[in-house]
Amino acid sequence: MSRRTLQRRIEVEGTSFQAILRNTREALARHYLEKTNLAPAEISFLLGFDEPNSFYRAFRNWTGTTPDGVRRANRRTA
Repeated sequence: MSRRTLQRRIEVEGTSFQAILRNTREALARHYLEKTNLAPAEISFLLGFDEPNSFYRAFRNWTGTTPDGVRRANRRTA
């Protein structure tokens, strides 16, 4: 599939590449935090962030909480 075809199909769906990327990163971050013992810095790397602080800021914008907060909450409910 060409780049332009992908762009058109994404537009038809009423979304953007950036929105798809953000949703995917958020879902993967939650998965890694809830199902693995990976350090947040490792998760940051796996999700393609250049710096762990960038991941922390993005995660907080997505969820309103920190990666450590999600991990602590998951441990309480497990």
